Amino acid sequence: MYRSRSARALRETEDQFGNLDPWRGKLDSHSRVSGKRIFATVVMVGLTLGGGLAFLLRSQNSDASTPASTVAGFIYRQTAEPLREDFHSGLKSWLDGPEDSGARVWDGRLRPGGLRIWKPTQRLENYELEFTCKIERKGLGWGFRASDRRHYYGQKLQILRAGPKPNAQLVRLVVLDGKVLERSAAALSLTLNQGQDFHVRLIVDGGHFLTWVNGQIVSSWSDDRLKRGGVGFFAEDGEVSSLKWAKFSERDSMLGRILAHPSLLVLPWGY
Repeated sequence: MYRSRSARALRETEDQFGNLDPWRGKLDSHSRVSGKRIFATVVMVGLTLGGGLAFLLRSQNSDASTPASTVAGFIYRQTAEPLREDFHSGLKSWLDGPEDSGARVWDGRLRPGGLRIWKPTQRLENYELEFTCKIERKGLGWGFRASDRRHYYGQKLQILRAGPKPNAQLVRLVVLDGKVLERSAAALSLTLNQGQDFHVRLIVDGGHFLTWVNGQIVSSWSDDRLKRGGVGFFAEDGEVSSLKWAKFSERDSMLGRILAHPSLLVLPWGY
């Protein structure tokens, strides 16, 4: 647009004052530089306004009384304060399990039975779960994206044998309508000792799930059948295990992370 208007201005000027060839190159160059500067200015203003909007939305949405259906909640979902459970208050924060679940708190630790879901996590979508546990016999399981005991993804750590060599496996479950539709197991390149604490970390982000055991990633898989739901723990027949503590953190949406960090966008300022 600038070059077009400059050319027209030059023609009109030449009609009145004669040949302006010595000046044409300089004016053309100036018009190109001016156009780039205006583009750069518009982009900078846009990023500044976007950053300010993200800050205001983040501040607004940090109020617990703000409904998730507001524009602020839609554009930026502020991460809630992490939840931590050390089981000293029993199972008040956990949904009731089956009558024969056998879950109980003993000696300051949770001994899982049938799947019990952590109440504050029940309707969430993207999050991170960490916990410290030990296996006393066979294995320990945990569920995620669990809307209830009939619909959830599950994972289970099992110790296959004693010894210094790799001796554990990770079992993966997909439970829909109360039925185990998928069950698979993969050997792990690590050694777990019965009766010793180890640390597990799980990230649930969209349809992708990552799992670490003692700082080593052991599983990465995807599934899109269950969109939201909480976390819980369970043990099947013959399994005895216990949890010392668990921590849960909700994760930002991808859009929220981008709006919160406009400085991550890098533009080529070649002018």
